[in-house]
Amino acid sequence: MRRWILFGCLGVLIILMLEPLYDAWVVNRAGILINRVVAETADKPPKTGAAATEQAARTARAVSEATALMETAAARGPHSAAREVPFWRTYGAAAALAPSDAAFALLSGASRDGMLDRIGELWLGEVASATDHPSEATAAYQRVDASNLLISRADAYMKSGDRVRAIRQYEFARISLEAAMQRESAERLLSGNDDASSVTAALMTSAAERVTSLYRIGRGLLNAGQPAVAVVVLEEALQKAETASPGSVAEQSLNLNMALALARTLPDPPKTFTAVYPSYYPDEKAVAYLLVLARIRALVHMSIGSGPTASVDVLAGRILLLIGDDEQATSLLREAIHLDPLIADAYLMLGAWYESKGMKLLPLQVYSEGVRALPDDVQIAVAYAIASYKVLAPAEVLPLLRQTAKLPTKDPYLFAALGDCYLQLGLIADGKQAYEEGLRRAPGAKPLLQRLETLDTWLKTHHG
Repeated sequence: MRRWILFGCLGVLIILMLEPLYDAWVVNRAGILINRVVAETADKPPKTGAAATEQAARTARAVSEATALMETAAARGPHSAAREVPFWRTYGAAAALAPSDAAFALLSGASRDGMLDRIGELWLGEVASATDHPSEATAAYQRVDASNLLISRADAYMKSGDRVRAIRQYEFARISLEAAMQRESAERLLSGNDDASSVTAALMTSAAERVTSLYRIGRGLLNAGQPAVAVVVLEEALQKAETASPGSVAEQSLNLNMALALARTLPDPPKTFTAVYPSYYPDEKAVAYLLVLARIRALVHMSIGSGPTASVDVLAGRILLLIGDDEQATSLLREAIHLDPLIADAYLMLGAWYESKGMKLLPLQVYSEGVRALPDDVQIAVAYAIASYKVLAPAEVLPLLRQTAKLPTKDPYLFAALGDCYLQLGLIADGKQAYEEGLRRAPGAKPLLQRLETLDTWLKTHHG
């Protein structure tokens, strides 16, 4: 009798263990499928043609199987956080690879039911962002520190030229970071161990990392054409850097980017000054303008003084040109070329400034220096060819324009100069062909469209 009771108890235990074992197998199986997808695409060049189609099909099958396994397992009871959190964490990882509205709805429901941990909330944010649910994505990212991931993704979007998505990711990163810093402040107050050296060191490290993250977000927004928002973010980074320095090089870059953001948001200078007391006192708007101008100059000079390099001089020169300090800006650009003759931006910026002042020989001289130092730089080669066209006779410059047009460039002004040069030499068909080639590379370019329209009108008038 005892033997049968023992066997019965053992059988009950086995039955009770089957479900947890099956749950563990399901999570493991789905995790393996997802890991294979990630491993197949990570740090590898994208496939093309049939290989890309086959890879996409394998990815779709793996993700579909993983999500189906998780959905089925999560649908079974008992519904408890201890049991379901691993399911939703793994399901979210799969859903992030193939986001859909259905996956968003399931993850949102799991979040409302308290079935998502921090990693699950991250996947909810990822799926919500990808399926265009910005408010839900914002709320999810606030519950988990995903700022570094979001900043890196935004940087990747910027590199690919997708500014709209980049700006959204930078904004998400900012929101996530702000929430994380608020949690850290609350934890610091609750810990009551501010005097402990180990805790202080950890907090300082974290604070310096936060400064770097704020700087990256601000710089990204600035590069994405959002200088006003960048000013706010970079200002916060500067304030935090006063007590938690991210390092001298990072601070130098932070100061320069703040100066650039301020320069790009600087209003036009006041046209008149109203006397408040004596006539030499400017009005409120003029005072505000002059204060911002002074701060920009101070940030620039502070950055140069902390260690001049060619790249620092170029960025400082760009900022000073924006606020009208032309003499010092051009001096810095010349200094940048002296420090590093291979810094292309210095040649391009200095030459463009000379051109903006109506000069012809000086920009040609600068671009000529650039071509000698960087013979493979396409932008400098194009600038040199266009500047040469403005100075040399058509027959003399035509070979250079033709050779430069063979480079991988989309600059419409190069093809405008080439076409104009052909027309000046009486080569009408070649001129038209140059304009058309430029439009093929830069569709919709106004300088080329206008020239073609004028040329077609002339041809109809003179040749019927």
